[in-house]
Amino acid sequence: GAGAKLYYEVVPSGGGAATFVELPNALVIGPVGAQGSFVDVTPISKTTEEVIRGRATTPELSMEFNHQPGVAEYASFLDLARDRTIDSVKLRIDYATGDRCNLVAIPNGVQMGSPEGNSQQKATVFLKQSGDETWGEVA
Repeated sequence: GAGAKLYYEVVPSGGGAATFVELPNALVIGPVGAQGSFVDVTPISKTTEEVIRGRATTPELSMEFNHQPGVAEYASFLDLARDRTIDSVKLRIDYATGDRCNLVAIPNGVQMGSPEGNSQQKATVFLKQSGDETWGEVA
């Protein structure tokens, strides 16, 4: 919701401590978390389905941004998302509710939105959450 902030981790090229950098022009972050699947274990002798929990699947993220190439943090994030040699990126979301989510995502491209009259230019960054996210509180 309104007031949420999106960050990504930047590791300095010369080494040193990584820091989270805010992406101030984020419009849509997308869902995070995981949804479990079910595995059918119904014996042939039963007429009612029996299931057990299966593995959880993580969401694909379509993060939408106001396209502002002059914002250095955003321009660097676009470069990262387009770079096919980057295996993963750490993301942090601080929600207005005080919740904080940390996750790892696999970037997989950028798509420029269709230019339309009388509206801002948007870009979408595609990622997929990899593994479990962690939750905490904004300090």
